[in-house]
Parts: sequence; C-alpha cells; structure tokens
Amino acid sequence: MRTFILLTATFLVTTTGEAQRLTSAAIAKPAPSPVASITVTTTPLLRYLSPDCELDRTRGRDAADQFHSGSGWMAGGFVSGILLGLIGTGISWAMASSSSVEVNRVPDGVEASCYRDGYTSKAKSRNSSNALTGGLLGTAVLVVLVVSATSGSTY
Repeated sequence: MRTFILLTATFLVTTTGEAQRLTSAAIAKPAPSPVASITVTTTPLLRYLSPDCELDRTRGRDAADQFHSGSGWMAGGFVSGILLGLIGTGISWAMASSSSVEVNRVPDGVEASCYRDGYTSKAKSRNSSNALTGGLLGTAVLVVLVVSATSGSTY
C-alpha cells in the first residue's frame, strides 16, 4: 500500500512539473524596451548624508549630554536589581533601550530631524547605561543581603 501511494505521489509531482515546463514556453514574454530611462529624484534621506546633518546630529548629542538625565532609569534599575537580581537588571536595561525620548526644544538654524536623531541616540544610550548600572548595584546589594542573612554571623 505504501509503495502504491509513493508511486502515485511521484507520478503526480512529475506530471504537474512536466505540464508547467511545457506551458511556460507557450507564454509570450514581452520584448525589452529599446530605450532605457533613468530618473534621479532627491529623497529626504539624502539630508542624512550631508555634512550639515552630521553637524546637527553632533549638536543634538551634545545637548542630550548636557540636559538629559537618566536618573529615573538608574533608580528603576536599582529597584529591579534588588527585587529580581540579574533578571530585573536585564529587564530594566531592555526597557531603557527601547524607550522613547522626546526632544523638548530644537534650536533655530538646525535640521530638526538630524538634531532629534542625535539627541535620541545619546539619550537612549544614557538611559541604557544608567539602567544597567543601577540594576547591577541593586543586584550587588541583593547578594550582600542574602549572604549576610545566611552566613549565621551574630553582629
């Protein structure tokens, strides 16, 4: 019975493959156009390659370095490190890495999208490092508490 099913399946597969091979030659393919035209359009992404955009991105990074505080992420990482250990540290780091950052004010004379791009990249980097630092400090405190509670010393 298995042999019969295998032979039938093989016959059906080869029959449909043969039918596709025979009918593809009957389909007329359009001839390529003798004249090729190339259109060049400017896209909004080209501004990211300009030197002015890189300068505005650097200004955004500098502004985030001066004005963005990630202390809330450090406190959250510390608490999650105390409560959940390294798992809490990882969770707080992942949340900080995927957080959204708002730019409060874009100065005049800069490309807004480039400035925001630089600001958000630096702010997210600071959020992530602060969450990781706080989480590792919280985990260290948790380890010290657990070791001191189980050591049996009578201080």
